[in-house]
Parts: sequence; structure tokens; C-alpha cells
Amino acid sequence: MRRFLIVAGIIGTAAVGLAGTAAASDTNAVITRPTSAYSSPSMVTAPVMSLEPGTHALAQCFTEGQQVRGNSTWFRIAKSGDSGFVPRDTVSGELTGLRHC
Repeated sequence: MRRFLIVAGIIGTAAVGLAGTAAASDTNAVITRPTSAYSSPSMVTAPVMSLEPGTHALAQCFTEGQQVRGNSTWFRIAKSGDSGFVPRDTVSGELTGLRHC
């Protein structure tokens, strides 16, 4: 019984460590200004979530859309099971190498 408890404790500790690593790698974008994420890359579509500066999210891909402050690039981001498009000027982070949506 004692051997089982030790092994279970080691496995539980390893699982917690792996979960922390997975969560950290799922975040490559940071919201830089208050914004909404939209259902498509245009501010005339329905907002699907509000985002505050400092919010971390996963940038999934990029596409072209409505021009915002001179730039037509939008990123599809995911956060807490929701996803939507944000204009380029509202997000920073490791955004190179993303696929086109």
C-alpha cells in the first residue's frame, strides 16, 4: 500500500507539472489595448468576447479583413474555449509562423 501511495504521488506531481507546461505553451498572444474579438475579421460583425490589455490568448491563424488604423491583418485568437478575430493593432507576441486562416 505504501509503494502505491508513493507512485501515485509521483504521477500526480508529474501531471501537475505537465498541465502547467501545456497552459503556458497555449498562450502566444497578448492583448495590448481594450478590444472585442469578432465573429469574422470585421468590426461590423458580432462581438464574441471583450478583451482587456494584458489578456493572454492563443493566436491560431491570420487573415485579411476590414482595415483598422491602416492595417487589414486580423488574428483568430482563442481564450477559455471561445474564439474570435482581433485587429492586428490590438495584439502582440509570438505571431510569426502562423498559418493563413
